[in-house]
Amino acid sequence: MWFVLLGIVLIGLGVWQVWRTRKYMHYLRTDAGPDTSPFALNAVYTSGVIGVIGVLAGVGVIVMGLTGQL
Repeated sequence: MWFVLLGIVLIGLGVWQVWRTRKYMHYLRTDAGPDTSPFALNAVYTSGVIGVIGVLAGVGVIVMGLTGQL
């Protein structure tokens, strides 16, 4: 049963990461000024990718655990 808990935690962290990425992107579009780092968009892209990977990893852990592959 540990795999279900681990999968839920990974999915939760991935969803939280994507949500924070969207909030930061909104901030960059509306309130960011000329002092904003030129690497901020790279950080947003990487953060979104990490969030999606977290969600997919969580789903994968749950599926593999339930099918007996873990």
